[in-house]
Amino acid sequence: MNCALNVLNPTVQGDMELIQQVLLFSSQQAFSELMCRHQSGVKRMLSRFRCIDTVVLEDLVQETFIRAYFSLNSFNAQARFSTWIYRIAFNLAIDYSRKKNITSCALEYADNIPGKCYLDNWELTKDLKKSFQKLNAKQQTAILLCLSEGYTQVEAAELMEIPLGTVKTHVSRAKKLLQQEMTHWRSIA
Repeated sequence: MNCALNVLNPTVQGDMELIQQVLLFSSQQAFSELMCRHQSGVKRMLSRFRCIDTVVLEDLVQETFIRAYFSLNSFNAQARFSTWIYRIAFNLAIDYSRKKNITSCALEYADNIPGKCYLDNWELTKDLKKSFQKLNAKQQTAILLCLSEGYTQVEAAELMEIPLGTVKTHVSRAKKLLQQEMTHWRSIA
């Protein structure tokens, strides 16, 4: 599929308009546009699961959109489409780990930091990754969704299928642990 921007059509439709076109007119083009908008995010989120290799990753991305297509009529417009599609992908990753009897399938911290990575930041990045690994899997997931992926705590609770208070606790404890682990960097800053 070619996900290049359509320069011939300057009007960009919102996700809800595309969803309506798929539901009302079975528009393949509208669903393709939804896939183009969200597949890199789904792939990025799934790639953070340590137990998923590249081949399985591609299969899970494809399966995510197949399931989304066939259950699009159950989409609740109160949430963002990206939250809903990420939930499908998240569930597929968890199901995959269960089927393969993988006992730990935590998310890992992304290797890439936005912007330029200077040599003097290399030690900071290394220490942050080491500290991040000390968090439990649920804390890692909550902190990545809320701080790295930009989801609200309410959306993270929906994605993780846990109460909002639990997400808040995971984020709070994770921040506290990371601050404790990284205190030696405060004197440098």
